[in-house]
Amino acid sequence: MHTIEPTRYTTTINGHLYYNRRVPRHAVDAFGPHVRVRIRDFSEADRLTRRLNDIWAEDHIEVSPDLKTLLAATTTKQATLTTIATEYVEVRGIQDNPTISSALLLAQLSGDMSIEGYGRQDARNFVQTLLQRGMRTTSIRRRLNCLSAVFNYAYAEYEIDGRNPFTRVLIAKEGADRVKRLWPAPI
Repeated sequence: MHTIEPTRYTTTINGHLYYNRRVPRHAVDAFGPHVRVRIRDFSEADRLTRRLNDIWAEDHIEVSPDLKTLLAATTTKQATLTTIATEYVEVRGIQDNPTISSALLLAQLSGDMSIEGYGRQDARNFVQTLLQRGMRTTSIRRRLNCLSAVFNYAYAEYEIDGRNPFTRVLIAKEGADRVKRLWPAPI
């Protein structure tokens, strides 16, 4: 989860947030006695702490990575739902119709915002809107699966902590509106 409270290694100087930490004895030759770098938020400090702990877990450190590069590697990308859905379709090389149209509809209903902004209520509203429009439950499930895949992609690629709000969404009377098709017509 993203931390809202100040972490142990952050300090504010002249309104700017800094990551400030002593370096362990075995890494002083590579890093110097202190690590101090300007950061944007507390979640960035948490990610930098985890990355430095991994580096400093080694017994012998010869070369330190550039702190700006290390910080850039820990910074997560920010994008809106429709941007991520388009990226997902391109990366997977799949047909864009159900995925993009589902993302656009969700953006129309709840707003086109970053993935962290969506919750379970947005998923419920999405289902209710499609039911009110007369869409069959199997089609709604297909659209939910598309959105779930986009959210799973975003959580993995953008390193977002949290639970996918579009997994295991219940649809009232799912499957009751199914119409059995007759393949091929009797002769």
